[in-house]
Amino acid sequence: MRLQKEAEMRAIKLVGLVTLLCASAVLAQTTDGVATWNSRAIVFDGDGNPIDMSQPINPALYPTGVWLQWTISCVVTGNNQGLALAMVGWGIQDASGNWAPFVQDPANLYLAPVYKAPGVSVNGTVADNATAGGLGAGPGSAKGFPADNFFYVDQMGMGYLDWQGRRYKTTVPKGWIGNQQWGMGLDSRKAAILRDGVDGTYDLTEGVVELTHVPNGTYHSAFDPLDKNIKSRVLNVGQDLNQDLPAVDFIDVPIVRGDTFSFTIVPEPATLLLLAGAGLLARRRRA
Repeated sequence: MRLQKEAEMRAIKLVGLVTLLCASAVLAQTTDGVATWNSRAIVFDGDGNPIDMSQPINPALYPTGVWLQWTISCVVTGNNQGLALAMVGWGIQDASGNWAPFVQDPANLYLAPVYKAPGVSVNGTVADNATAGGLGAGPGSAKGFPADNFFYVDQMGMGYLDWQGRRYKTTVPKGWIGNQQWGMGLDSRKAAILRDGVDGTYDLTEGVVELTHVPNGTYHSAFDPLDKNIKSRVLNVGQDLNQDLPAVDFIDVPIVRGDTFSFTIVPEPATLLLLAGAGLLARRRRA
């Protein structure tokens, strides 16, 4: 049984996002929580000037093009030590609920660089250089797989394969070692692990997509309720994360799909005039 238990604790499952799925032990304290996933966006022209998303967007008015930058973030609540694993499926849909017919270029898909880099003399920092999934997540971090023909990004995420706690080493050579800190998603940990401190958000992934030539219509962002890979797990309370561990203990928590955004693309003025003329002609014929 002991060997079987150790094997279970080290099991690795490949689901696009490589991550550790260990068997959770029953701890003295009760862990609970909720993970809320949010999406937000900004729109700008090719020169970087902001465009008001609350108003219909006419790409013909912007000769340098129209671009949208989207960001996925999380909020974790409850009695836990923050996010341990995440996989998120998300995209942009048209008014009929179909995934929108424009493509996320993988070259414009990024892991969000909002986490502090490790310092040499400051405790509470984490290893993250925008190539990991936040909080020093190991090789299990991933930034998604855009679909080829419509806007959908699957299996964006982060996870820990093992745990290398950020701590001060008192033996020679002395100094700060370890890459990982706990608390992703928790309000109480923002000052320690986010570059923007208490004013920041726990961003996971972001991307930039061009809107210049998309069909006219209204679009909105949506987390895919049919994607079985959407999941969130939190670090259990009662474990000392200031030391190295062969695996971290965690549990699944309920997922809430939170903030989303929408925008509307309208025809260029010449097209509007043609449509208006066609409408007048139709009315005359009916008369």
